[in-house]
Amino acid sequence: MSRYIILMLLGVSVLASLVGCGQTVDEKMDQGIANAESIFKANPEKSTEQVNKIKFYLPSGYEIEASSDDTNIILSKNNNAFVLFNNPNESADSDRFYKSLKADKEANIVKEHSFKQKNRFGFVSVLKSDDKQYEIIVSNGGVKMTTVTNGDDIDELIEQMMQIVRSLKITKK
Repeated sequence: MSRYIILMLLGVSVLASLVGCGQTVDEKMDQGIANAESIFKANPEKSTEQVNKIKFYLPSGYEIEASSDDTNIILSKNNNAFVLFNNPNESADSDRFYKSLKADKEANIVKEHSFKQKNRFGFVSVLKSDDKQYEIIVSNGGVKMTTVTNGDDIDELIEQMMQIVRSLKITKK
């Protein structure tokens, strides 16, 4: 069953990239959010990296820049910087990050969507940062990842960010 989901996601990704050339930023956001929901509901990717006690999947092209502790990891891809934050005190069904964002009257939310499955909660939010920049927030329980982008590859970033946050696990080592 999970092979079918992975093949389906790959097919959707290839089709989206072929069609993506003519898409607006708004359409790319919708596609990224739809892909993120599929990833949220599927089995997580296997870990490929470990920083301190945190294991996670890191898609091709991403690099680990810095780690200050077991809660914050700085990643990069091309010209984008990403902050991967883990709150080990929050469970997989935590909606604390989501409620905090929704309560922020200053947040200029362009698109957002939340996901629930069994005992897990996640969401994707895209905020307008300035005229040509968007902030992406992707979360799975107590794990959150953020970046700022111009929107050109917003669909791919949303999808990859969900793969990363969905895969994060804490080890005992």
